[in-house]
Amino acid sequence: MWQRQWLLGWRDICRSTDQRTIVASLLPRAAIGHTTPLMFPQQKPALVACLYANLCSFALDYAARQKVGGTHLTYGYLKQLPVLSPSFYESKAPWASVTVGEWLLPRVLELTYTAWDLEPFARDVGYLGPPFHWDQARRFELRCEIDAAFFRLYDIALDDAHYVLESFPVVKKNDVKAYDRYRTQERILEIYGSMIRAEQAGKSYETKAVAPVGAEGHAVVKSSDRAPSKAFTQLELISSVLHQAVERPSEVHEPAWAKKTPIDRQVLVLSRVVALHDKAGQVLGNVKAEKIVHLIEAHLEVPFDRAPKKEAAGPADFARLMKVGHRASMKRAFKRVPGSTGVGAIWSSDVGTAKANAQYEEVFGDRVADIDRLIAQLVQMKSDQAEIVATLHACWNELLANGGEASDEAIVLRFYEWSESKAAFERSRLVAALKWMREHDLVPTGRSVVSKPSSSDSKKKTPKAVAKVREKQK
Repeated sequence: MWQRQWLLGWRDICRSTDQRTIVASLLPRAAIGHTTPLMFPQQKPALVACLYANLCSFALDYAARQKVGGTHLTYGYLKQLPVLSPSFYESKAPWASVTVGEWLLPRVLELTYTAWDLEPFARDVGYLGPPFHWDQARRFELRCEIDAAFFRLYDIALDDAHYVLESFPVVKKNDVKAYDRYRTQERILEIYGSMIRAEQAGKSYETKAVAPVGAEGHAVVKSSDRAPSKAFTQLELISSVLHQAVERPSEVHEPAWAKKTPIDRQVLVLSRVVALHDKAGQVLGNVKAEKIVHLIEAHLEVPFDRAPKKEAAGPADFARLMKVGHRASMKRAFKRVPGSTGVGAIWSSDVGTAKANAQYEEVFGDRVADIDRLIAQLVQMKSDQAEIVATLHACWNELLANGGEASDEAIVLRFYEWSESKAAFERSRLVAALKWMREHDLVPTGRSVVSKPSSSDSKKKTPKAVAKVREKQK
């Protein structure tokens, strides 16, 4: 019987229009639908982590594309794939002084453990620190290193690796769209070349994935455990913890925000939103406040447990917002004054705003800098601008979550499909907003909650703007 509090599965659906054929996931233990088959390897967790990396590699995905003939990656297909055996990970890595498993594990851990719901997995592989900060550039580098490593483990020559990567047209198309070049291929082959040169020279490959020490700003080793005598990379420090750690669950403390109810968390964050708007002399209303909260939850993964719907003004959970407003008024954290027209409200500071802001800083600790940075990016926006950004983010996230192509055209089309009221926004504004979002690292991951249809969606007609976009795509 499977005793772990996490699961390893993969997406059953695999289409030629998707970026990848094998879409594997390491999940918290929960009820799983039939379109996510599960596997229960009887190896130790560290080796299961290596298996997970293998499933996510381009090398294995290429083999799967030659094998799978339909749109379902069934158990029968999976059992035919050339998955590496556990013994591979216990042998020395040709490009490093450690075993393959020891080299892979800290990378897999950092890419996987980015939220507290996968804490059991981190503990099972020996890591006692907090989740890792989501750094898009660093994650790209780590994924490329892992893919280069598997090309080497499969003994695929550099030229052949180039050919394999060319066989992923959707990945290439998305890269060219975003960066004007096939960035993924370039970086993987560059790293693979460095690994080959290091192996030939009898040296270890030197990672470029250097970041500030620790996860979410925390040091991953205590000063009493190890006093670094040089500038260690984050991966080296994680590796040292994985070697030294023993299971001490009683020493692991949940973050302060986790002790607050979701509504209280939202009150504290909104008190900061109100304070920064007052300081900048900007007007804050219901719509903009809700859009900022949505982006903080969806992009920074601050859990408010909202249930956003596809409202006319974008993703929103106005029922929750009313409860938050009531709680805030009781605490005097901020106040909402009815608008001059009797519709909506203007948000402003109250006598308890300063106290709520101090508590916000204490409760959210190392998350404060990221939250404040996102709020600052949105403070100067008008309500309709925030609506555009939040809705585009939700549309983009939905496309990624469903395994679809997230091109500008696809995102814009999904935006116009959202609601008839979205036809009022010119396409040029949406394209400019997408560019701004990429420049400010406001790119979704496909992991946040997908907005549900609103109660009015059943009678919604296809907007004229959607017809125009579809006509252009023909």
